[in-house]
Amino acid sequence: MLLHYDSITGHHFQPKVLSLNHLAALGWITMIIFGAMFQLVPVVLEAPLYSTLLAEVQYWIYTAGTIGLVWCFWVFETGWLLLVSASMLNLAVLLFVYHIYRTMKSVPRLNMTGKYLASGVTYLGATAILGLLLSINLGAPFLSFDHLIAHHAKIWMGLPKFPLADEIILFTKWRVGFSSAQFDMKIALDKIGDRPLLFIAGGKDVRMPPEISRELFEHSVSTRKRLVVFEEATHGASFTLDAARYEEKMIGFLTEHFGAPTALAPVSATRH
Repeated sequence: MLLHYDSITGHHFQPKVLSLNHLAALGWITMIIFGAMFQLVPVVLEAPLYSTLLAEVQYWIYTAGTIGLVWCFWVFETGWLLLVSASMLNLAVLLFVYHIYRTMKSVPRLNMTGKYLASGVTYLGATAILGLLLSINLGAPFLSFDHLIAHHAKIWMGLPKFPLADEIILFTKWRVGFSSAQFDMKIALDKIGDRPLLFIAGGKDVRMPPEISRELFEHSVSTRKRLVVFEEATHGASFTLDAARYEEKMIGFLTEHFGAPTALAPVSATRH
């Protein structure tokens, strides 16, 4: 990564960045949470863990799920392997939640520390379920435009989705009179008019299928438009799949309509 830093720069939603983020969040932070809780809960409650065997099973399921998910993000595989890996992670988290609750149930009454721990475990389980839903949405989108706006606002501004990110979005819509129903790409294309337009699509993109790109391409009134499809690419992975061809098409289009660029080394050349 130090030699090929270009693969982790730019927009946050790209394979290598997603992979590293989840490696840290799942492989480091969450693993520490599990280990610390298994040590802390018996001390706080003065009671043994419900089942050391269950903790062992959870560990191996979670480890396998983490490896699978990090790999899927690294190569941007949004198919069945991503879903299976995310499901394994959720199963492991749910086993952890069940384990802690069964351990807590063994004591007659929880002290204040125990109540905080119980709340934290509940939130951890809810977070895992939301993560699974997002992984499903990555391969088979079902979230609305509003949901996706809130998710990206949370990432960009570092704010919790509820309530801060949602409130900012609602306030912005109220002040500027924006409605997600107005988010129509065809209307945007009509406003762009007869200007140079380059459409790049992935042939295996299920979030933005190539059929939609072709429909938008046909709708555009521009006489200077071009559609390029990377048949094997998934969502946002065209450059990762074939950087040389991507640069060729992009630079060729810009040169045709705006003149030759200044001498710059292609991005792909920095990888060697």
